[in-house]
Amino acid sequence: MANYYSLLITCLAFFSVLLFNSCHSFNPKDSKDWGWGSLGSGNPPTYGPPPNYGSGSGLPPPPSYGSTPGYGSGSPPPPSYGSNPGYGSGSPPPPSYGSNPGYGSGSPPPPSYDLTPPLSPSYGSTPPTSPSYGSTPPPPQNYGSIPPPPQSYGSTPPPSPSNGSAPSSGSGGWATTQATWYGEKTGAGSDGGSCGYETAVEKPPFSSLITAASTPLYNNGDGCGLCYQVQCTSEYCSGKPVTVVITDECPGCGGNHLFDLSGTSFRQMANPGQEQQLQDRGIINVQYQSVPCNFPGTNVAFRVDPGSNSNYLAVAIEYEDGDGLTGVAVRKSNTNGDWLPMTLSWGAVWKANLNGISPPFSFKLTDSSKTVVAENVIPADYSFTTYTSNVNF
Repeated sequence: MANYYSLLITCLAFFSVLLFNSCHSFNPKDSKDWGWGSLGSGNPPTYGPPPNYGSGSGLPPPPSYGSTPGYGSGSPPPPSYGSNPGYGSGSPPPPSYGSNPGYGSGSPPPPSYDLTPPLSPSYGSTPPTSPSYGSTPPPPQNYGSIPPPPQSYGSTPPPSPSNGSAPSSGSGGWATTQATWYGEKTGAGSDGGSCGYETAVEKPPFSSLITAASTPLYNNGDGCGLCYQVQCTSEYCSGKPVTVVITDECPGCGGNHLFDLSGTSFRQMANPGQEQQLQDRGIINVQYQSVPCNFPGTNVAFRVDPGSNSNYLAVAIEYEDGDGLTGVAVRKSNTNGDWLPMTLSWGAVWKANLNGISPPFSFKLTDSSKTVVAENVIPADYSFTTYTSNVNF
């Protein structure tokens, strides 16, 4: 930078000398030579010949320019430029740049950097890594070799949700489900229901202790007439089981809701005097198990369906003891003829095309372990009513 200042001072000095020489060559007393003396005389100014700088004039000769622009002798020479821009021999050389940008030899060197610029910021030879968990990530929370047990519902776990078949209560074992009630508070649910028992549900031996069952338990009517013991465990419950008979279907039940009890059955589970409090609960947890039906002093009854005629017979079979019918057959009474199998029509109603068989009728009944024959049950002049046999399981 000092070299540049020296050059600037030299240039200023040169122009100062040039200005001084120009001023010195002008003399006011010779202004007439330029026609200044005629100013104010009323005559137009006259101009003489061009200034004469000949010998003897006393004036220094004007600068002389040669073929190459320059100044005459006696004046300081201007800076000399070579073929490449530069300064004269007496001036400091300009900065010199090599093939790579740099500074000249007389200038301070630029800041020096190492071959490898510093890292920013430096953490040493190895930058920090994210938190290390080792070659294997941490295991999830350990609950031990055995997962925690599910919520306990007592000694007997609840059945899993139904997949279309009724949960099994085992052979005499208790299972857990939920129960509601329907119909009148002290009634029999609905008269008849989908099993076809009609008003028999209100009379002994059913005596309104009946229930509607979920579709799996109802099982297309095969569940009609089956018996279950049901007991509840809330603070209003007596803890004593009540035996109920399936006489209806509960299409709205399902999953862990198997029973829709009659009002009478529901109240039967309560402590004396707390029947209403229990019914106010609406839905309660209960335990249940399948049991053989037992109607002491009652024999199997056959109610003739109104659709029956000389070619077709349908009967609702009621009050059979045991664990439910698995087969029914009919034949003409007082003969050794073949038994004509009947099929389940709906609910507890069995049917058959008579194929020439005429009344009176006898029936053969079969459950899971026993067969009984009810002779001469339906007379030849039967009507659409109920006929009681002299047998039961």
